[in-house]
Amino acid sequence: MGDPGLRQKLAQFLTNRYGDPVDRDNLIMTAGATSGLIVLCNLLFTPTDYIFIDDISYYSNVAFLKHLNYNTVPVPLDENGMIIDELQKRIENLQNSLVDNDRAYNGLIYIISTFHNPTGRCLSEDRCRQLIRLARKHKLDDADFYGNVVSNGSFSKLLAPGISKGWMEAPKKVLDLITLNSPLSCGFSHYLDGIMESVIALGLLDNYLNKLTLTLHKRKMAVKDALIKYMPDYVKFYIPKGGYFVWIDLRVNAEEIGKICTERHQFAIFPASWATVNGGYETQTRLAVSYYEEDILTDVIMKLAEVVKEYKSI
Repeated sequence: MGDPGLRQKLAQFLTNRYGDPVDRDNLIMTAGATSGLIVLCNLLFTPTDYIFIDDISYYSNVAFLKHLNYNTVPVPLDENGMIIDELQKRIENLQNSLVDNDRAYNGLIYIISTFHNPTGRCLSEDRCRQLIRLARKHKLDDADFYGNVVSNGSFSKLLAPGISKGWMEAPKKVLDLITLNSPLSCGFSHYLDGIMESVIALGLLDNYLNKLTLTLHKRKMAVKDALIKYMPDYVKFYIPKGGYFVWIDLRVNAEEIGKICTERHQFAIFPASWATVNGGYETQTRLAVSYYEEDILTDVIMKLAEVVKEYKSI
């Protein structure tokens, strides 16, 4: 589904970026990554099914899964992404509930494998292989190339949030289930499809991403320098090599710090606890570098550090 020309250009773009072939026929256009997840959940699963998810994840999708009362099963993550040994324990504990021969799928592993939102972590290569072995062991995946894996992407994160255009790359058997009953079969903006096809074909998206990567790197380095200069030693942080977030552990309650920053300095921070499945992460925050220039980001870190040190001393 979606304009064939756009899907062809997108397949070429992804092939070049991934270094692995992507076939147009394995692509289906969506209204963004959240739209893609909603379609998958609504068409292939019911609220009684189990969704295995990082214990902290993209806040919008966490809220969506909670709102529809899916059985979300949080799995802890570390510096190498989701801990697959912990995922295995949870799957084995629920094994009897994941079997239903009358339906194609009875559970979903939802994972942000590259520059995780909000932590910025990447699932290591060893973990990726471990995940596939685990899925095949429990018959959650097939032994062919695509298996049951769906890659859920979005131009909103590549170009602009207002684009509301994304894609899913999936094996034929999954696409067949989606296209048979999908609301994606109507409501497409062919005008927007045409624009995105031209943006890719003219090389504008590649040029923009190359420029944006350098810009975001400079901003993250400015944030890193400011964190080292102004933050006390007990504050820890992680600067990802990609994406546009910096992950900070303030070692004090981030939500309370955010309230003070808003009242005193008129800027907000995002408490990581807002993006958790079952709580936790009270002292961490995700700082976005995509909107502001280096001088503003440096000033924010300086003021944030002042608030943290003052709060800690109380």
